[in-house]
Amino acid sequence: MLLNLIRTQTCVRYPPGFACRRQHMDHSLVLDLLAQGKVKAAKDAFENNPTDLHGVTQLIPALAKREKNIHASFAAYRKCVEHTDPDAVLLSSLLETCRNEKKGVREAVELVWRDLRKFQITPTLPLLTAILQASSSSVYLEGIGHEIYHRYLRDFERVDSLLCAALIRSFSSQDEVQTVRSIIEWMGTFANHRNLFNAFTFAALFHFCAQTEALDFGRECLNKLEESRILDAGNEDPRSIAYLCNHTLAMYTKCGKPKEGFRVWQIMKKRNIFPNANTFANLFSLAVKADSSAIYKEVYEEFLTNPPELSGIGPGLLNNNLMLMLHHFEGLDTAISTFMDYKANGAKFTLENWTLVIAYCTQSKNMDKAMELLDKARSEGIEPDNFLYQTMLDACSEARDLKNGRTIHRYILQTKSTSHLRTEAIRVALLRMYAVCDGFERAMLLFKDWKRQGKESRASVWSVLFEACLQERNVEQAFALLESMQAESVKPNQRICEYLAILVGQTRSLSYMPVLEQMIEKEFGGKMDEAFINAMSTLYSHCKGPDVAYQYLLNVTRKGCKHVRLTAWNSVLHGCSETKDTALARVVFKEIQKRRFVPLVSSWNYYMKAHTQEGMEAVLSIFEAMVKNKIEPTRVSFDVLLSVDKSKCTIAELKRIENHLGEHRYLSSNKRLLRKLAWMISRVEHANLSA
Repeated sequence: MLLNLIRTQTCVRYPPGFACRRQHMDHSLVLDLLAQGKVKAAKDAFENNPTDLHGVTQLIPALAKREKNIHASFAAYRKCVEHTDPDAVLLSSLLETCRNEKKGVREAVELVWRDLRKFQITPTLPLLTAILQASSSSVYLEGIGHEIYHRYLRDFERVDSLLCAALIRSFSSQDEVQTVRSIIEWMGTFANHRNLFNAFTFAALFHFCAQTEALDFGRECLNKLEESRILDAGNEDPRSIAYLCNHTLAMYTKCGKPKEGFRVWQIMKKRNIFPNANTFANLFSLAVKADSSAIYKEVYEEFLTNPPELSGIGPGLLNNNLMLMLHHFEGLDTAISTFMDYKANGAKFTLENWTLVIAYCTQSKNMDKAMELLDKARSEGIEPDNFLYQTMLDACSEARDLKNGRTIHRYILQTKSTSHLRTEAIRVALLRMYAVCDGFERAMLLFKDWKRQGKESRASVWSVLFEACLQERNVEQAFALLESMQAESVKPNQRICEYLAILVGQTRSLSYMPVLEQMIEKEFGGKMDEAFINAMSTLYSHCKGPDVAYQYLLNVTRKGCKHVRLTAWNSVLHGCSETKDTALARVVFKEIQKRRFVPLVSSWNYYMKAHTQEGMEAVLSIFEAMVKNKIEPTRVSFDVLLSVDKSKCTIAELKRIENHLGEHRYLSSNKRLLRKLAWMISRVEHANLSA
């Protein structure tokens, strides 16, 4: 409707006040040539007369459609603007052309919005509607809704529902609820206000509420919808009502109230509002969110009884949400069998649908079924994309499935398009698969082969080889690889440094510490992420002692790094527990509390273990402080308590442990703990009798 309105305005009539000169222009040679289908000749004629607004208005869509050249359309627009002031019709022509061709929409919106203000053009309603629709669907120009509302629309004597819906959709922040309320009040001031509040306007309101999760405002809009009597039979087109219903359901799902949304749908169903494919897609998502078998059964039965028509919409979302729901309530096998039955009955499946069902198979470690479905998709002409191949390769790595990994590699090489191996993510996934499944040497051969082919490898690809060295605990090979990498002027990333730090720590290879520290200081300084800091603190704690690790974390913190988290401090506590450094453990634990971290049960366990040489009373007091802080003790917690030398325990202290053990039903039946505790009690009693 909107495009027809713009087209009518472009070709037949022009708004008064700013397009008078169009009505008194000389005959347009460009229009004559376009009428004869001579686009190239029309373009040449425009080059000779770039002030021909009539001609360029029609030339812009002709260049995009017949010449398949959106850049030429932009060039024609810019040339015209250089020689004469544009008007609203010309702006509409450029914007409509880009939206029809689905190319250059972002550039067109920004250009039209800039020229509208630059030349102080009086806009038409269709032009403002087109700007709002394009900006909300393609790129959100910050503040565009506010400016159009306050700068242009407040002076209009009449507006239409399409513009109001587009205006509401241009807002997307929770802070803008009050602005949208004022727009609703402003719409009510027009003489045709009843026509403004139609299905599309309310759908836009519910879309806004879903985006901002403003459920209370959504309920207000729902009350206003009831007052408008739009849902009464015959007042609106059934497709418009279904569109409205879909956005209402989406709002309740997004706002975390799926059961309330389902009740709304039941009310709508009683009013003979028939769902379409998008409605069912929303209902499937709603059933999963509600985690309700009753809603699932009713929705699925309705879907089987009244299957929707797929005309005019893509089936991808419907099929995906159906799979999600079946997988959630019936399990993977039922979901896949239903998927294949649905496919056999003529349903059209997109690459996205195949990707989803294959991903489910890989998640359940069923690689053979995943490969079977991949082969079936390829046999039906579905070309897997990078994401699907990467998903499969990652699954092969996790399952250590070299056979299927090689098959996928062959599929990638057989693909007509060579773009797959140009993608870094695919090369990383392939390299990791071979490194995990076939060892470092095989991955290195593939890597060298890519280098011979001239494929550039950034640090992210190199990092897979370092990961393989870590897997094989080969520190010499890792640092030899580092030298090769630096020789090729590739800067190591933090992931590589993290792998090297873990590897040096695991192998206790202190001779490599100076090389690693020098490289880290040179490449990163104080710019380090959380995983890297964790690896370095663990390395220092294991190789140089917890006191060095503690100083390292303090230095990093003083440099302004904000990525020193609880895990890093935990590694220092772990070191203290191994060295039984009670004094440092107290300092570190106070540091954790000072920085307002909530100590984990592992933190308390390390802290207790560091005090075991001080006797049971010290360790037990820490344990009871942990319980007081509502931290659930684990089996390891009781193991630490029972690791205290029996000579430093009393019967009363062991009885307190017995009471604590009895309070935890998951641990009170642990036979190993009970035997250990009984043995300690008997040993202490025997020692007391002997004394």
